[in-house]
Formats: sequence, structure tokens, C-alpha cells
Amino acid sequence: MKTLRVNTVVLALAVVAAGCGGTQSEAPPASSAARDSVRITSISPATEQPLRVGATVKFEVQVEYSLTSSASGSVTLVIQQGESGHMPLANETTVIQKGKGTATLRKELAVPETAAIQIFTPLTGQGGSSTNVVDTRVYSVVKG
Repeated sequence: MKTLRVNTVVLALAVVAAGCGGTQSEAPPASSAARDSVRITSISPATEQPLRVGATVKFEVQVEYSLTSSASGSVTLVIQQGESGHMPLANETTVIQKGKGTATLRKELAVPETAAIQIFTPLTGQGGSSTNVVDTRVYSVVKG
């Protein structure tokens, strides 16, 4: 008889628990930005080739993104020197809408004297002041 009561209580609790989840009203995750993503799918010139100081280079970066944390946002192409303390060499931003998509970002510039050129593609939701959703590539730089 005791076993029957325990089984009945367990069954009742299971029914109540199953009924509570039927409305799909789960609380949002603590950080919805964790679902956002950006990935460089193509970059030109190829990162295997070093860049030459003084050369004019046309960068073309294609990205795939998924934005779920806000209705719109941006993907930015950031080009900077490898050493700290310098302003970015270039920024190009494109506005994106919620969902998945692709974007192509382009920028032409003269390669400065530096050890490396870094390419970043951060994704930022509208109203966001910073992001941890970013993809990056690095070029080595050689003298002329």
C-alpha cells in the first residue's frame, strides 16, 4: 500500500510539472548575445600572403551572421595595426536586421610600417555599447 501511495505521489508531481511547462513561457537566457554570431567566410587578399609596407591593398571581407538579441544591429570591418596605442586604420559598418544573413565589407588603404595588420568583424546589437561577438584574421607585414 505504501508503494502505491509513493507511485501515486510521483505520478501526480510528474503531471503537475508537465502541465506547468505547457505554455512555453520560459524566461529568456541571462545573455541573449550568446546566441548572436559572426563568422568570416571569405577574405581577400589571402592571409597567407604578407602585405608590403606602402602598398595599396583592397580588402574584401565576407561574413555570415546571426542576430537574435535585437531587431537590428551592425557588422563592422575594423582594420588596425598590430601594435597597441594606434587608432584603427579603417572602419566600415553595415546595418543588419534580426535573423541570419551575409554581408560584404570593403576598404582600400595603404599599408603602414607595422609588424602586422589585424582584421576584426564585430557584430553589435542596436543600442549595444560593446560586443564579444567577433571574428578576426591577421596579416604579417614586410618592408617594401
